[in-house]
Amino acid sequence: MAHVITDKFKLALAQLNAVVGDIEGNLKKARDARARAAEAGADLIAFTELYLTGYPIEDLVLKPALQKAAREACEALARDTEDGGPAVLVGLPWGEAPFVHNAVALLDRRRIEAVRYKYNLPNYGVFDEKRVFAPGPLPQPIEFRGVKIGVPVCEDIWSEEACEALAQGGAKLLIVPNGSPYWMDKQKVRYGIAETRVAETRLPLAYVNQVGGQDELVFDGASFVLNEDATLAVQLPAWEEALGITEWQHEEGRWRCLPGAIAEIEEGEAANYGACVTGLRDYVEKNGFPGVVLGLSGGIDSALCAVMAVDALGAKRVHGVMLPYLYTSNESLNDAAATAEALGIRYDIMPIDEAVEGLTKGLEKMFDGATPDATEENLQSRARGALLMAISNKFGPIVLTTGNKSEVSVGYATLYGDMNGGFNPIKDLYKGQVYALARYRNAARPKGCLGPQGVVIPENVLTKAPTAELKPGQRDQDTLPPYEVLDDILNCLVELEMPLPEIVARGHSPEVVRKVERMLYLAEYKRRQAAPGVKITAKNFGRDRRYPITNKFREKLSVTVRFAPSPTGRLHAGNIRTALFNFLFARKVGGRFLLRLDDTDRERSTEEFARGIREDLAWLGLAWTQEVRQSDRFPLYAAAVERLKAGGRLYPAYETPEELELKRKRQLARGWPPVYDRAALKLTAEERAKLETEGRKPHWRFRLEPRDVVWEDLVRGRQHVDAASLSDPVLVRADGTYLYTLPSVVDDIDLGITHVIRGEDHVANTAPQIQLFEALSAAPPAFGHHNLLVGAEGQALSKRDRALSIEALREEGIEALAVASYAATLGTSDPVAPHASLDELVPGFDFAKLSRAPARFDPNELRLLNAKLLHMLPFSAVADRLRAIGVTGGEDFWEAVRSNLAVLADAQPWWRVVEGPLEPLIEDRDLCTAAAGLLPAEPWDGTTWSAWSSAVKQATGAKGRALFSPLRLALTGREHGPELKHLLPLIGRARAAARLEGRVA
Repeated sequence: MAHVITDKFKLALAQLNAVVGDIEGNLKKARDARARAAEAGADLIAFTELYLTGYPIEDLVLKPALQKAAREACEALARDTEDGGPAVLVGLPWGEAPFVHNAVALLDRRRIEAVRYKYNLPNYGVFDEKRVFAPGPLPQPIEFRGVKIGVPVCEDIWSEEACEALAQGGAKLLIVPNGSPYWMDKQKVRYGIAETRVAETRLPLAYVNQVGGQDELVFDGASFVLNEDATLAVQLPAWEEALGITEWQHEEGRWRCLPGAIAEIEEGEAANYGACVTGLRDYVEKNGFPGVVLGLSGGIDSALCAVMAVDALGAKRVHGVMLPYLYTSNESLNDAAATAEALGIRYDIMPIDEAVEGLTKGLEKMFDGATPDATEENLQSRARGALLMAISNKFGPIVLTTGNKSEVSVGYATLYGDMNGGFNPIKDLYKGQVYALARYRNAARPKGCLGPQGVVIPENVLTKAPTAELKPGQRDQDTLPPYEVLDDILNCLVELEMPLPEIVARGHSPEVVRKVERMLYLAEYKRRQAAPGVKITAKNFGRDRRYPITNKFREKLSVTVRFAPSPTGRLHAGNIRTALFNFLFARKVGGRFLLRLDDTDRERSTEEFARGIREDLAWLGLAWTQEVRQSDRFPLYAAAVERLKAGGRLYPAYETPEELELKRKRQLARGWPPVYDRAALKLTAEERAKLETEGRKPHWRFRLEPRDVVWEDLVRGRQHVDAASLSDPVLVRADGTYLYTLPSVVDDIDLGITHVIRGEDHVANTAPQIQLFEALSAAPPAFGHHNLLVGAEGQALSKRDRALSIEALREEGIEALAVASYAATLGTSDPVAPHASLDELVPGFDFAKLSRAPARFDPNELRLLNAKLLHMLPFSAVADRLRAIGVTGGEDFWEAVRSNLAVLADAQPWWRVVEGPLEPLIEDRDLCTAAAGLLPAEPWDGTTWSAWSSAVKQATGAKGRALFSPLRLALTGREHGPELKHLLPLIGRARAAARLEGRVA
């Protein structure tokens, strides 16, 4: 007879590979596991979710015969417990339609002691349990041999209700049966969820998960135990069956799991590879196929599939077939053969020439007069598909199709051709992931794999350009964007469901993004007919992403951004950078750039400053498509206030600034965060009326919801802010004026702003603003918070620091393009360099290039950049401005002097050198007199200086500085300057002769 547990017990975790529908086989495996647990002295063995029927069972659970068979197996297992060995905790469907439950039964002393139902039924992603199961009530603990155990089932621990109910009911530990499928980084998510429940309940948690493949899903096992302090006590391995015997001890009124084996849980490529191999192996084995056959093209996709097949099944059960045609290269033939040889698999070559010729001849009359196109190319693929299916049909192996997720996404595959097959192990791997897994497998053979050690995929397969070889010289990139670009866009569209403007903001061409989106939608009908494949990513095609085939919707790629300065001062280098980023982004994606003057500060805002802002933007070339002023929009803000009040999100608060400051100081003195305590929400209507009678006018606070606010920042990546840690922001002052937050959000909604690009000093505002957008029933825009500029010494920039104002830089003579070039590239991964136009800056603008660290704005560095810019500007860019300052010289003058200019105004003294009058400096009168006499007749050109100075040298014997310095001083009045070979023709013979003779000319 089973004993009462007092101070210790052993719990066996049965991490097994159940087969859906094989109730007898699953029962036998359960009995074997229980026998081993009994040998180890276990008191209880816990199986996984719906273990007896296998999981996920889908609509099969609705069959009364299956329900009956599962119940009978459960009763048989209960009878086994008469032997006094371990009790059994096992999952099975319970009840009859329409009230079938996902249940767990405790079996002990020959009977079913208790049954508990799953409370939270997942109905998202790959899960649709609400379709076939009825939810149970909040669970209560089960009394097991004197110990109260809580048994939340899988999804029950993904929210707090079920575990909270179990803890309140007196549970002393939680045992969680799971059918938790794998996708990338899933174990981290499981740990996080389990740790949260442990922290909330202060109960230890044993997590038992199934292992093995079921159709497109694969389960990694990786069961574990956390103690009440969330430390990891036991970790079972991934990708293999395991029976974990855990030992528990009662200490100080609590149960604690003694430290046990901690298996290493690999992540990244190792985990993804394990998933693919496990899913492929179980699909073949559980469906009774003798092996697999696949086309070996010599490319990376088929090579990786072949390696996975050998690792899953062994070389003897894998058949590779090369199906060459006219366009198959010797390189591909060699690579396919080398892959087969490295794996030791059967390898045959079956040319498809006759098959293609037969199809071509059969279509000859039908296609008469039609221009050849992709139709004829696809006949090759369909011939290959037909031959592989014939081999499968004749000998029984399942055909593996080998298209990666990048190709499957955009339809870069032939229906009834290379899409033929019964299973695709790399269906949910993007092309970049395929390469990563191939390199991973070449570096090491994973545990449990049946393939050989060492390099199994030839290096040439990894390095050559991908090609379908359906026509001469064909490459995948002839049709598709580069795979690194394609994969990122697809990840944004499929996994992240990211709006098109946000994808473009990552640096992608709008045309390419539109093209990929169009291809993704158009390929839906192909994907519906594709073979199943292992789920690897967070959202696979099939079970996760369910889109209609007939679908005319296309997202509009429209971007609207705004620059929103307050007219309380002139623009400076810091905020002009924000304007520039908004402008460049809008230009890059074909969007709109708006100017919004935030002039709600009535006392400090002036028309003079507003005019100055416009002048500065216009000088920089930042043309805006629309201008609005907040002072014209007060009715919109008033309406939003009333709406927030009606929705209970805006409430009056009566504290004075002095009272709030006193509260803040008290909180800080106690070591508390200075967060508003919401005392105003506790006031009764009578108390509010009394305060107002006393003359108090309320300010109005926005009530934040206490939840995590998450956004994908265009610069900083994923951002999380716990709104419960923030004070409810004041939106309306006691005098009725608005603070920044409300008008900004209302304007962004009204103006259709899609992207808010601003300095990182606004990050703290973002979470409240997102909640405000949502409270006003609007979708928040995308946010991007760029790094800030600081002064050369690290000090903050201010609109009151005139030296760095745009007005001051203009007066100094700094070029607008120098300011734009400097502001746009400073603090990015691009080199700081001059650009001759704003158009040059547009293509390279990319949020990913921005550093997170503040960037130092050094006026001296700007001056150097300004000089570099002038040195490269063509005459056409400066001609009008030169004339405006009295310099009427032409292109030859500009080419001569521009390399000596720091600012454009520096051209004026050089124009005086050329035009005169100029008083010469005579350093060596004899040499200058001799030189005057040797001046050649005009016309002069770029060779005149060299010939003349050589003649002077020969006549006088002077050389080096003794020759050139007197001539330069006499001709220009300066020691340094532009090359004299350029200046001399501009000065002319008459002025040159006069100056050499010491006369003003």
